[in-house]
Amino acid sequence: MKPIVSVCIFTYNHENYINQCLESVLMQNTNFDFEIVIGEDYSKDNTRLICEEYEEKHPGKIRLLDRGKNLGMCENIFNSLKHCEGRYTAILDGDDYWIHPLKLQKQFEFMESNKEMNLVFHQSFTVNELTSNLDYFVKNEKISEGRIQA
Repeated sequence: MKPIVSVCIFTYNHENYINQCLESVLMQNTNFDFEIVIGEDYSKDNTRLICEEYEEKHPGKIRLLDRGKNLGMCENIFNSLKHCEGRYTAILDGDDYWIHPLKLQKQFEFMESNKEMNLVFHQSFTVNELTSNLDYFVKNEKISEGRIQA
């Protein structure tokens, strides 16, 4: 059966982070099927090996893409997205992770209840590895509504 959501992870040289990233997706509590598609761009560290181990432990849930070479960031993203089979796609970088086990469920329910919407995102924060400073992506500010063009 096709998954409802594809979680597409883009990763390159993230061996220190990819475990936490993948565990944060695997902890998701949903009432629908989802797949994890990993676009690992032939890292120079052990990222690929770690992803292979996860794929072996979770057959049918995790698909590690094998393109035979390093594609570069943009091509890795576009190529990885082409392999997603879900009705919806959630994007996660290999050095990021989710902290709420209902993240996918809540976003899915919102999208299903608001068919006119094409995109949903959430507040996030970044931690600077060197300084431990926090920076928020969305600070409870009003976000523009309507058509957004870039």
